Amino acid sequence: MSALAIDQTDRRSRQSEVEALLMELDERRRQLYRLKAHGVRRAGLRDLKQELVEVGQHLREVVAPPA
Repeated sequence: MSALAIDQTDRRSRQSEVEALLMELDERRRQLYRLKAHGVRRAGLRDLKQELVEVGQHLREVVAPPA
């Protein structure tokens, strides 16, 4: 397999991961909005907010340029 083919495969894989993480962030954000709209208090959202932050951090790690 050529280096170009490997690079393209890596790029597609990374794009798929970024897309999946963006979709997950969107769904988690919507879930938080729905719960908040239904009267769930801040303490009840704490764990969900932390998970949202963690997914965002993972996305930042994936899209960060290589060192």
